[in-house]
Amino acid sequence: MIWWLIGLGVVAGLLLVKATRAFVLSLFSRIRGFGTGVTEEMKKVSWPSRTELKNSTGLVILAMLILTVLIGVMDLILHAIIGLVL
Repeated sequence: MIWWLIGLGVVAGLLLVKATRAFVLSLFSRIRGFGTGVTEEMKKVSWPSRTELKNSTGLVILAMLILTVLIGVMDLILHAIIGLVL
């Protein structure tokens, strides 16, 4: 339903700018080509398995925790050094 309304809006907009029939047909042809290209590329995507996804997610969370601790420690050290200097 929503795609129909979007298409109708596009057609109405093109009619308002007095687009030629050839331009309108070429526009819809390019939009259809884009959709076809997206579909073809999505078929080529190598999706991870559930196990790979869980392992990758765990690794990212672990890396973020380690980075958080390191940045926190560096912040405390630099805060103490600045406190001594000032």
